[in-house]
Amino acid sequence: MPWSADERRLFDMADGLIAALPVDRDINASMEDIITALGGAERKLAGVVLNELQSSVASRQHDRQYA
Repeated sequence: MPWSADERRLFDMADGLIAALPVDRDINASMEDIITALGGAERKLAGVVLNELQSSVASRQHDRQYA
């Protein structure tokens, strides 16, 4: 996850970070990517939320398939 200068400044000011991960992806691989991207700031990772909701794009594509 590349950080722009503004994003990095905002992240540096934050006390904590919550990661939201979709359940349809490999959660372990996603967590490894997040921890790697955080570098030495992985201590700011306060928690993880698993998102079981489908995106509206996926729902629309599903609807088109059966239309």
